[in-house]
Amino acid sequence: MNILFQVCGLIIIIFLFIIYKTQKNLHLFTDRVFTINLINAICTLSFDALSVVAIFYKDKLPIVLVNTACKAYLISMICSGFCALFYVLVGVVKEKTRMKAFRISMGIIAAQSLAIALTPIEIVSENGLIYTQGISVYLCYGFTLIYIALTIIAAVGFLFKKNSRRAVAVLVWMGFWCIAAIIQLI
Repeated sequence: MNILFQVCGLIIIIFLFIIYKTQKNLHLFTDRVFTINLINAICTLSFDALSVVAIFYKDKLPIVLVNTACKAYLISMICSGFCALFYVLVGVVKEKTRMKAFRISMGIIAAQSLAIALTPIEIVSENGLIYTQGISVYLCYGFTLIYIALTIIAAVGFLFKKNSRRAVAVLVWMGFWCIAAIIQLI
């Protein structure tokens, strides 16, 4: 069982969260959305580590628990994708429109999560590699890829408007996500 990357990432994100929360800010809605993104990153890394532990002990744990841990990680991934998109849009969309879009998006995420929860997942542990595959994993990849693409499009669209620093930061963030995905696939 190797969860060193997840633990290191978790430590870094928690460290950044502590630094961010100890700084004075204006308590704007964008600050709250950024905090939600940090909390979501902590949850996603935690679910990733939990899924690896569950797979490692799959012979000793009920398969329902192992599958639930793996699918919780997949669902947290699509939530991360949505949070990134929401962070880009929050500063440029009017509050009334933003809240309506947020409610609709929550319904979409609930439907995506339900699709992941109800579709099969296969756990593979061979030659020192631990991973999952199956329809739920492919759905997660598809949904997350859509959120990443929309986030990049939105960030590029806002690059030359107000909040251009946020757009650049989000583009760097999405670049790191893409690099991490490529490394994970190798």
